[in-house]
Formats: sequence, C-alpha cells, structure tokens
Amino acid sequence: MLGNFTCGKGKESTMEELIELHSNESKKAFKEPNSFTRMDMISREIKKIDYFSFLLSKEKLITPVHEINPIFSPLIIVAPFHNPDIRHIKSANQNGEDEIFKTFLRSLDIEQTQNYIGNSLTHGEDAVKLTGQLAKSKNEYLDNVSLLHASFDFSPILRLPSQGKSIYRNLSFFRTEALGAISQPKNRKNIKKTISRFGHDLAKRTISEKVKQSLITKNRQIVALTDLPIEWLDIDGIPLSFTHDVCRIPETSLHGLLASFTTNEQLEYSVPTDILEKTLVIYGSDEPAFKVWQNPVNALSRTHGFTTQVCLSVDDMVQAIEKFKPDLLIFDCHGGYDANTNSSYLLLGDEQLTGEKIVERNIHAPLIFLSACNTAPTYGTINTIANAFFQTQCLSVTTTYLPINISTGSILYLRLLNNLKMASTEAIHQNWLEFVSYVIRTSAVSDAYTFLSKTDNKHIDSPKAALSQAKSFNQLMSFYNRRRVFKELDQTLRKLSGTEEQVLSKIIPEYLFYSNLGRSDLIKFDVYVDKYDQLNDNTKLKTKKFTL
Repeated sequence: MLGNFTCGKGKESTMEELIELHSNESKKAFKEPNSFTRMDMISREIKKIDYFSFLLSKEKLITPVHEINPIFSPLIIVAPFHNPDIRHIKSANQNGEDEIFKTFLRSLDIEQTQNYIGNSLTHGEDAVKLTGQLAKSKNEYLDNVSLLHASFDFSPILRLPSQGKSIYRNLSFFRTEALGAISQPKNRKNIKKTISRFGHDLAKRTISEKVKQSLITKNRQIVALTDLPIEWLDIDGIPLSFTHDVCRIPETSLHGLLASFTTNEQLEYSVPTDILEKTLVIYGSDEPAFKVWQNPVNALSRTHGFTTQVCLSVDDMVQAIEKFKPDLLIFDCHGGYDANTNSSYLLLGDEQLTGEKIVERNIHAPLIFLSACNTAPTYGTINTIANAFFQTQCLSVTTTYLPINISTGSILYLRLLNNLKMASTEAIHQNWLEFVSYVIRTSAVSDAYTFLSKTDNKHIDSPKAALSQAKSFNQLMSFYNRRRVFKELDQTLRKLSGTEEQVLSKIIPEYLFYSNLGRSDLIKFDVYVDKYDQLNDNTKLKTKKFTL
C-alpha cells in the first residue's frame, strides 16, 4: 500500500524504473529546496492508493447509505512541529550534560523546506550530526506510527515538512499567557484575521498546489498527527475544518501517538441507539451566566432522556460518573491553565480537575465533550486536560484551543444533544467524527444568523432568515456544497439585512476554537452500520469480475 505501482491506464513500471524515477526526482528536490517536488511525488502515490476506493465505487461493489458519503478512506496527515514548550524541560544532570542538552535545544530550530530539506541554525560538526540523528529518528517514528494508524482503513499518508521556529511568532498570539487578552471583546474581533493569517502561512509552507486541489475535490475525512491547529489550514481562503471532518492526535508526547493506536485496536465501541440515555452533563459552575443556559438544557433532558448533574467538586463529579456510567460525558464549566506545570484544567466549583486527578480517580467515558475555555491550547502548555482523558482509555475528546463564549458554547452543545436524538436512531452520520464536525461546522452558520437577529435592522425578514439558515444546514451535509456555502454566506446575510456592509467580519469564528482529539472516525453509529450491512452483500466482492 506504499503506492509503488501503476494502475488504471498505462504500462506497469518495473521496480528498477520506479527506483530511477524516485532517484531523479529526489535529486531535483535537493536542487530546488523551496519547491514541492517530493510532495507531488507523494501526492501521486496517494492517487494510486485512492484508485482502489474509486474502483469499488465505479464498479458498484459497495452501495453507500447516502450518495454524499465519502468513497475515499481517511487521509493520514502527519504535521511535525517542534513544540516550543519542550524548552521548559530542565537538564537532569547540570554537571556533565549541559552542552549536550543545549545542543538538543538548538536542534529544535531544525525545520524543513517545502522539499523536506533540513534547515538548521546549528553550528559545529558534532552538533550537526546530533541534530541530524534526532530529526531522522523522529521522522522514522512518525512514519512508523502513521503506518499503524493507516492500517485501520488502508489510508494513504502524507507527512508535511517539519515546522518550528519560523511559525512561532504567528502561533504565539495564542500562547496561554495571552488568552486573557484574547477574551477581551476588542481583541476577539481581530481573532479571525489572526487565525486566517496563521492558516495561510501554514498552507504556504507545507502543502503543494496538487495536494491542495486533491483536498478540494476529494470527499474524505482527515486524521492529523500533530500539535498544530491543523483545522485552521487555509485551503484557498477556507479553513480546512469547514470543508472536512478533522480529528487530531497530539504529537506531544510522542508515546501518545502509539497509545492511541493500541487503544483503538484493543477496544471496540460504537454509538448505540440509546446513547442519550447514557449521556451525562456535568455542570461545574453555579454562576448566573452558566445557570441561564442550564434551564434549557434541563428542559431538553426531560424530552431526550439524558442526565444533568451539578458537581461543584471533584468528589461530586466522581460520584455522578460512578452512578450513571455514561458513554457520553459533557463538561459545562470554566477551563484554565497552570503556568507552573504547563497544564490545563477544568474548574468544578472552586476546585481544579487536573490531569493527575483524572488518572488517579479513573475518570472516563468513551466520548468526552469539553464545553470550557482553552482546554487544549496551541502554545504554552504540554500536559493538557484533554490528553489526560486518553490515559483512562477514552476514545474521543472534543476540546477547545481558545476561550469560548458561555452563550455560544452552551448553544453548541445544546444543538449537539438535540441532533444526537435523530443521529443515533436514523442512519444519517457514519461515525462520531462526522456528527461532531457537522454540529461544530453548522455552528458557524447558527452564530451568524443569531448575530443577525440581534441587530436593530428592520429589513430582516425572520421567517425568510430561518428558512435560509435551514437550507444552509442541509447543504452542509454534503462535502461538495461546503465551499459554496462558505463563499455565499456573507452575501446571503447582506441580502437578509439589507446592507452592503460585511456581516461575517463582525462575527467571532468560534467553530474554529474546537478540536476533535482521538480516532473518532473509527467510532461508528450502530444504526448506520446496520443500514450499511443491509445494503451490501459481501458475495458481490467474490463474484464480481473487474480489472485494475
């Protein structure tokens, strides 16, 4: 499945011809370090692997539940990043290994050009040798772990050039010590431009035009192995997470990448039809701003069957989890970070729920949703509260990069609970990643129409606006409509409000503040699997004759 073959039309290449082709293109890459020659080679191999999925669809060997379902297996994207927080590590031996440790820290300056050519500021023969060995070892590890993750669905793999110091500046706007400033209304208005600038820079440095076009045209989910907010990657002016379902496995610490594989290999979980009866919402605050939204959540719980509990201490929360044993656990509370330990936490009343307490008290559920601020920041913390849940064998954690507004955050998880009633009983979404991504993606539209309804504009036709919003929700179910919906949304809002001013520029894009951690693409809905099995008879694969 490495792609070292030809398929479809054309003459089959010999191994010697393939080796010569790769050798010639590698030489070209060294001569042109800032071109994407090597990535385009990888893109060509991905296209070959995708041909098998295309063939299954073309020959009608598989009947999809819906025509809009992806026909391609998830793409594994590895985006190596030299996390600046590693510099906080102190040398274990101050007497004999200072120079080696300093050299190690300098090795973090190593980056790769667009053609995967190392670019380091390190000086000295020994230093260059050490940093080269470190870079090689890390990339080999990432390649091997990505191959394991690819084995679940025979996924193609794309490793992007390693990034580090050059993008620290753009990413530093989201550092933990700046999160308080980001929360201020005057600064939150600029967050969209800052995210867009980062996404554009990341795309320019890491993906070729061929890869970009492949992402635009191929309906598939994305599994990213990275610390970077890959959801912000700019694909011709549109963030990756608006067009694609993206789940992410943090690169730091490295063992977590392998642990995620082994957990998903050993544990099988699918979303049952009675998932709402196995859902627990933890209220971690009794502040008025939170309590305003707890009333509608409680009202929904009476019709949908999920449970809510006020837990203003860790002990209260542990007792609630032991009593109800939820499959889906939602935390509605404050989130924060501890600069001394470089870790984030949840706040239950006045008590911090840290990663250590999660492991110590064995707090777990297959599915976790954190409706709290900056639970997995992009810069300035290593031990995130989100990562801690995976140590207790959770499978999927929806977390946040940045501070979220209490109102918009509450509306989002309210919509998730409301939509889950239908998603768990009708074959709509194939997996948990698709479902959560859809809810988060449509929140961009929901927030825009909510903002519009609060303006003092007499031209707004409320019934027409509601119909327009529902139409956008339906269209966003299909991958092939999402780019158009994104591009036309501002124009639609202008028509409804009767103004020529841009509307979207005034709205904080909180849908970009969320990240889905873990292999949520592997968590299927029971109702969807049953429908798929009804439509597909495996004997077709045994009797159908076809040629590559």
